[in-house]
Amino acid sequence: MPRSSPTPARARVRAPAGRPSGASSGEADASLEAARAIGRLFDRAHDVVLTTHVNPDGDGLGAQAGLAAYLTARGIRSRILNADPAPRRFGFLATDAVPLGVYRGYEEDGLAATDLLVILDTSVTARLGAVAEALPRVPARVCIDHHELREPLGEARLVDPTASSTSELVLRLLQALGATLTPEIAVALYVGIAFDTGFFRYANTTPETHLAAAELCRHGVNSEDVYSRMFATQTAARMRLWGIVLSTLTLDVGGRVAWMAVDRARMIETGAGVEDLDGLVEQGRQVEGVEISILFREEAPHLVKVSFRANGPADVNALAGRFGGGGHVKAAGATVAAPLAEVIPLVLGEARRALEGADAIAEAGLPAAEERRQLERHGSNEAP
Repeated sequence: MPRSSPTPARARVRAPAGRPSGASSGEADASLEAARAIGRLFDRAHDVVLTTHVNPDGDGLGAQAGLAAYLTARGIRSRILNADPAPRRFGFLATDAVPLGVYRGYEEDGLAATDLLVILDTSVTARLGAVAEALPRVPARVCIDHHELREPLGEARLVDPTASSTSELVLRLLQALGATLTPEIAVALYVGIAFDTGFFRYANTTPETHLAAAELCRHGVNSEDVYSRMFATQTAARMRLWGIVLSTLTLDVGGRVAWMAVDRARMIETGAGVEDLDGLVEQGRQVEGVEISILFREEAPHLVKVSFRANGPADVNALAGRFGGGGHVKAAGATVAAPLAEVIPLVLGEARRALEGADAIAEAGLPAAEERRQLERHGSNEAP
């Protein structure tokens, strides 16, 4: 029979060293209670499985590896199990004690002995892939995520959409628990923060993010080495693929939208993997005048993955939501069940409407989505 779980707790988690600007005493109290709820679950756990979304990225993997290192140091058996393999460039996050594992099945992976399942960087059951089958069979669950809460996953939830990354949230949690930051923990969390901020270039990079990175650097991070591993070392297949896909770059909506497309034949031709597309959609928004960049990737004859990035006021989280996806105001994605030739005009039509909506908001003198998010973060009552 499943063991009893604590009352659900959900809060923004802040580092205990000081109250960030705009954070109320109520938020600080809620943060502490959320950390305590997680801590109580850790105290009772003997076997913990950590998982993240399908096609795991640097943030999900960094958060997993950092938290697993902390739990292992406490003598708690920790395993990383994801629906899909980790990209090669993040292989250095694996250790002999905690490899970056791929989920085989509840019985095959011996999850009957698991006390706690920690879900990182998503709050959507469907995004867990095959691992989702384990959700109702594990005694307790924790969700740590920096996306808008989509589903009430977990008996304890640490969710803060204003955080740069889930790895930054894990750092705040460990600080609240009084954890000792080892170099292993620090490097893993730094990788996650660096990945989701584009090495501190994107709009989600806040003063708190820089402070978090500085703290991690004080505990053994070599930022030059991390950058080299993550961004400065490329395979020949990746370079060939980028050349082909960049040649498809097309401007639409008067140059406000840039889009590129890659089909399965091109992936096979170059010998590239899905991970080799990481960062490609960012190239489109570097084009002068572009406000929305879109990358279409054919996964199957009637299945297309669409990645969105925004420069201007358009909310690509809402845009992706029109196709059942989501993410952040400036970065989001969706999967559309239709042929590539049908998906492209369909999505471009919605992108055009998204820009028209952003224009209407601007003409009315209302804050754009990103501005509203910042106002809400600092407790302003001026946001509509």
